[in-house]
Amino acid sequence: MKSNFIHLRTLQQTISVPFAVCALLACSSPSSPEDKTPAATPVINQQPAGKTFYAGQQPTPLTVDASAGDGGSLSYQWFKGQPPAPDKPRNRASGTAQESEAIEGATESSWSPPTNAVGNFFYYVAVTNTNATVPGKKTVTVLSEAAKVVVQKLVHTAQPVVTGPGADAVYAVGQNAAALTINAQTNDSGTLSYQWYSNTTNSSQGSSPLANEVNADFTPPTGQASELWYYVTVTNTNTAVNGNQTANADSVPVKITVSAPKTITLTNTKKEENSVYGLGEPLSLKAKAELVNGAQVDVTSMISAQTLNGHDPSKTGTQQIRLTLAGIASAPLAIEVKTLTGRIAAGNGLILLYADETWPAVTTGANLGNNKDIILRAAANSPQSTGCKITLTGTGKMFILEDDAKLTLDSGVTLEGNSGNNTCLLAVTRGGITMKPGAQIIGNKGGGINITMGSFTMEGGRISGNTGAASGGAISSSYGVIIIKDGEISKNSASSGGAIYISGGNFVMKGGTISGNDAQSQNATGGGICLLSGSFAMEGGEVSGNTAAGPGGGVYISSNCFFTMKDGKVTGNRSNETGDAGGGIFIGSNSTFNFENGEIGGNSAAGKGGGVFFAFSATFNKSSGGGIIHGSASGAQSNKASMGHALYLSQGGSAKYRDTTVTRQQKLLASGGIFTLGDWRD
Repeated sequence: MKSNFIHLRTLQQTISVPFAVCALLACSSPSSPEDKTPAATPVINQQPAGKTFYAGQQPTPLTVDASAGDGGSLSYQWFKGQPPAPDKPRNRASGTAQESEAIEGATESSWSPPTNAVGNFFYYVAVTNTNATVPGKKTVTVLSEAAKVVVQKLVHTAQPVVTGPGADAVYAVGQNAAALTINAQTNDSGTLSYQWYSNTTNSSQGSSPLANEVNADFTPPTGQASELWYYVTVTNTNTAVNGNQTANADSVPVKITVSAPKTITLTNTKKEENSVYGLGEPLSLKAKAELVNGAQVDVTSMISAQTLNGHDPSKTGTQQIRLTLAGIASAPLAIEVKTLTGRIAAGNGLILLYADETWPAVTTGANLGNNKDIILRAAANSPQSTGCKITLTGTGKMFILEDDAKLTLDSGVTLEGNSGNNTCLLAVTRGGITMKPGAQIIGNKGGGINITMGSFTMEGGRISGNTGAASGGAISSSYGVIIIKDGEISKNSASSGGAIYISGGNFVMKGGTISGNDAQSQNATGGGICLLSGSFAMEGGEVSGNTAAGPGGGVYISSNCFFTMKDGKVTGNRSNETGDAGGGIFIGSNSTFNFENGEIGGNSAAGKGGGVFFAFSATFNKSSGGGIIHGSASGAQSNKASMGHALYLSQGGSAKYRDTTVTRQQKLLASGGIFTLGDWRD
C-alpha cells in the first residue's frame, strides 16, 4: 500500500537543506518510518467451561473472560461448532471456519445454550478487540476453545399402578373385618411405600393419615359404630433417575360401615349324625345379625367361647345355647351332646374325634349295618399330639360290620382293646375295613380283626400287641379277602397264625412288614402267617423275625393251597419244630409254591428245611425272573437247619426249575431229599 505522504527521511536524502532551515521547519533530524502498530490481540483469561443439563432445564450461561492491553473495546460472537483448525479456510470477516454457525444475538461475554434438544453440542466464542486510535489495524480477533454442552433426557420416577382394595363392606360392632389389600406395581426399579388414610367423606381432601398403617394391607377397626372411607397412597421412590425421584398414586376409596346389631339369629348347621355332637367336639353353627342400619350380616366368625353362652363341651345332654354380641343375645338354640357310641349308632359318614373316648362293648346286633359307610378320623385340632384313642370298656366287640357296611380308620385313630377281653375287637361279616397310615389297632386279648366273607385293606398304620383267642392274633379270615399294601403287623400272637390266619379266601401282600409275631402253643403253626386253605400271593413287603413252636416259622401253607412269591423277603424267621419244620416257609402236602422272585434267607429250623420245607407230594416251581434261597454258606443270610439248609423236599415231592424237572437223583442226596448244593438261584 502506497503512502500519500513523503517521509522527511526520504526528503533529506534527496535535497541538501541547511541545518538552520531544518531547525526552522522543525526537522532538525531525519523523519521516522510510517507507524503501523495494530490493535492489541485480546487475551482469553478464562475459557468457557463445558456443562451438562437435562432436557428442558433452565441452563446456566457459558462465560468467557478476556482482556486487551491497549484500552480497546472488546466485542463477542458465539458460534455453534468446533473452532477451525489452522489449515482450514476462514471467513474473512470473522476469522472463523466457514462451516461454523454464528449464533444470532449471542454477542455478550456470557451466553446460555438451549436445552430443548438431547445430545452433545460444542460452542465457542470469537473475542474481538477494536481500537480506533492505533495507526495500524484497528481490530484483532481471537477464538476460544470449544465448550462441550451435554443435554440429557430427563427421566422421572414412574407413577405406580394401584389396584384394589376391594368393595364396600358392612360389619357388626366387634366383628373381625376383612383386610383391605391393594396390589401396586411399578415399571422401574423404584421402591414402593404405603400410607393409609381415612375420611368421613368419599374424598382425599381433609383425610387423616392412619398411624403405623404403612403396609400393602390394612384391617379396618370395628370397635365402635362408624362410617368411614379408606384409601392408600402408594409412593414410588427411585433415586437412580435424574428427574423427580418420587411419584404417588392413590387407591380407590372403600366405604366401611360398622353398626351395632339389632337382632341375632343362631342356627345349627351340623347335618350328619342327626346333629348330635360328641364330647369335646366344636359346634357347627351359623349366625346372622340384623344391624341397626338395616343391613343383614353373617357374624358366624364372631362365635367363640366368650360370645356363646350355655354350651359345655365336657357334658352330655341337651344344652340351650345363645350368642351374645354387643349386649344383644340370640334366641336359645337346643343342641345335643353324646358320647361316640350314640353318634355311630345314629349316623353315617365322617366322624371327627376331638379327644380320647371310651367305647362300651357291642353285646347284641350290629352297630354298623345297612350299607353304612363310616370314617373315623382324629381332628387336626384335637388336643392329643398323636391323635385320639378309643378304648374298649368291658368285654365284647368294639365294632360289628354287617350288610356291606364299611369302616375306615383314618389318620390318628387308635382302637385299643383290653387284656381281659375274650373276643376280637372288630368283627366283619360281608363288610369291609380300610386302615390308613397313622391308624392303629392294639392291645386286645381276643385278637384284632375277625373276617367272615368280608374284606380288609391295609394302606398303612399298625396292628400290634393283640392275642388271638384261638388263631390269628392280628387278623383271622374265613373266606375273606386280605390286601396288605403298607403298614406294620407286629408283636401279635395266637395258637396258629401269630399275625394272620386264613381259612379260605385270598391274601395278597404288596408291601408292609409282618414281623415279631409268634405262634407258641404246642404244635402251633405259622409264626407270621398260617394259610389253612385258599391262596397267598406275595408281591412285596417282608415277613421277618416271626417264630412258631411248630412248622412254618414265617409262613405256614397247609395242604392243597397255593403260594406264589413274586417279590419281597422272608427272612430271620424260626421254627422250633424238630421234625418237618420250615424255618422260613412250610409247604404242605399237595400244595404248590411258585417262586418267581424275592429272597428267602437268614431263617432257621430245629428240624428240616431252614429256608423252605416241602411236605409229601408238594410241588416247587422255580420260574425265570431272579430270586434267591440262601444256603448254609451265605454268611448272615444263611438259612440253617438240621437237614436241608436251603430247601428240603420230601419224598414224593417234585421240583421244577424253569421248564426242567429236577429229580432227587440230580440235586438231592438219597438220605431224605436234602438240597446240598448251596444257594438256590435263578
